[in-house]
Order: sequence, then structure tokens, then C-alpha cells
Amino acid sequence: MKQNTTDDINHEIELYLVETFKALFEHEVRTSRRYKRPLSLLHIALEVEPDTPQTRRGAEMIAINALDSELRDSDIPCLHGREFLVLLPSTDETGARSACDRLVSLLHTQDQTYESLPFKMMARIGFTSLSGEAVLSAAKIREQASNAMNYARNAHSYEAVSFSELR
Repeated sequence: MKQNTTDDINHEIELYLVETFKALFEHEVRTSRRYKRPLSLLHIALEVEPDTPQTRRGAEMIAINALDSELRDSDIPCLHGREFLVLLPSTDETGARSACDRLVSLLHTQDQTYESLPFKMMARIGFTSLSGEAVLSAAKIREQASNAMNYARNAHSYEAVSFSELR
């Protein structure tokens, strides 16, 4: 089940509910293992300045629009707390890097306005990718993507960080 979010220009955006995302994530991990298909998970944290509820909402709307324009229909995005998780089925590290690069170009914006409030926004993106032969649990995959995002956040990286780069 998806939750609908509508922004100021009435563009219909759909994000998966967290519980639905978790179930689909578990399913995709099992499918990846069974059919030896790659799988990638993006973890996106937004930073806004000034950090107010209104500017954070504006940043989330920009991110949702970016996800809507850059993701495939088969990709599975969700807002988990204040961060986004995006599952990319059948996507290897090269494909995930390409998706991240497109998102970075849209999400690192210096001057934005939401409800007449100016703000600056940056996205910290970490991701992990598995080959079809990898045998990892959904929890381990999520941990790897989270570790990569935390590295990107701590390093103030303007580029997405792959978990494979941390080894």
C-alpha cells in the first residue's frame, strides 16, 4: 500500500508505508537470492538550513518530487522518520550510482523557497548494492546503507557514498 502526498502544485506522489516497505524489502531480498539478481538500497538524509518544520517540509516535498521524477515504477521509496529509504530491485552498484548521481544533482540546492520561507538544502546519500550471489539479510543490507549514509553525513559529502567504498 502506498501513501499519497500532494505538494503545492497538486502533483500526485506515492511513497510506500513503512510496514509495506519492510514486507516488500524482505520479499525482494529473497527474490534476489533465489534468482541471482542484484539489489540496491539507498538511504537519504536531508539537511536544511534553517532547520524548521516548514523548511523541513519543503525539503521533503522537493525530495519526493525528485524521487518521483528519477525513479522507475519498480523502485520502492519510503519515508522512514525523517529519512528516505529507496529499494532498487534488479539494480547493481553501477545502476545505483547512476540513480544517486541524478538525485544528488536535484537535491543539493542552495536557494529554495517553501511557503515564502527561504532555505538551503543538502542530501546525504549512502547506498549498498548486492550481487545476486550475496547472502545477506534485509537487516544487514539496511545497516550497510545506513553506515554509508552516516559516513556521507559525517564527511559532509556532496556525493553519494557506496558501502563498498568504506571497506
